Amino acid sequence: MTKRSRVRVSVAAALLAAVALVAAGAVAALLLLPGPAAGTPEVQVGGSAVRVTTEPFDGARQVSVTATVVPSKTLTTTETGRVTASACSAGREVRSGDVLLTVDDRPLLALATDVPLWRDLGSGAQGEDVRAVQTELVRLGHDLVPDGDYGPATRAVVREIQEAVGVVRPDGYLAAAAVVWLPHPAVTVSECLLGVGDPTGDGQVATVAGGLTALTVVEPPGEGWVVRLDGTTGAVDADGIVRDAELLAVAAQSEPYLLSQEDGTNRFTVELALAQEVDVAVLPPSAVVATGDGRGCVRSADGDSRTVEVVASSLGQTMVTFVGGPPPPSVLVRPDDRTTC
Repeated sequence: MTKRSRVRVSVAAALLAAVALVAAGAVAALLLLPGPAAGTPEVQVGGSAVRVTTEPFDGARQVSVTATVVPSKTLTTTETGRVTASACSAGREVRSGDVLLTVDDRPLLALATDVPLWRDLGSGAQGEDVRAVQTELVRLGHDLVPDGDYGPATRAVVREIQEAVGVVRPDGYLAAAAVVWLPHPAVTVSECLLGVGDPTGDGQVATVAGGLTALTVVEPPGEGWVVRLDGTTGAVDADGIVRDAELLAVAAQSEPYLLSQEDGTNRFTVELALAQEVDVAVLPPSAVVATGDGRGCVRSADGDSRTVEVVASSLGQTMVTFVGGPPPPSVLVRPDDRTTC
């Protein structure tokens, strides 16, 4: 072999080695490239559409709550007579709407209102005390409009309650003496001051414990949510208030609550979550055209527009539920901003 031939062979071998190294590097680079992040929607069709996948979602997050703490209180009645029946016992929880005791065979209804009942209410009565009674009756599940006017609808509801608790001649009029006012919708009896056979005397019925009576979520989420603390769950009402006795008992012994009492803020953190998990579709934010009121529009890869409810958002993700049917297989990543549903 000539010297020139040996040079040509050496150059060819070097070129082949270089190509091999480049190919190996490319393969290694492909192997080392990171895959899609967990939970990140998978873009397909040349980057123009994204596959729709669903996952369970409970919306769990940390929120601030404010504690309502009250002193102990004595429940009283203006009814006169002798106690003929009593549901009072130490440690018992009394709820608004319960019959606490019966005097001369007349049931006394425990009722929690913002304004204590100070007069007898009948047709034509108007005022904030009437509105307070109506508001509490609505909270107890009755169909009323709290308009401050003791009209036929209110009287009918009161008559229905009177019949249910055993009033002999229910007439729909609400006498102040027939009500034991509660400072909160649920209280715990510390001591009963009247027993069966006792005259009502000075009207003191029972003492109820003070302490933690409610938690209020600082930014109320609406209905369908619960709070969790140390393995215990309590429902949140439409006003963002938690009155679940078991959860309050746990909260009252928890370190966050005790610290909030020490520093005087009455505020601490709990976990807020949906009462029931929902299946949500996880989409990139650009796929959803907002239409207001927590809703949006998406366009499926086959061109159909679909309405979605926006459940939650996080960095690079929007969680939605599809209205009116199951989600489509895929949606456009960037639909026209003028997309309507």
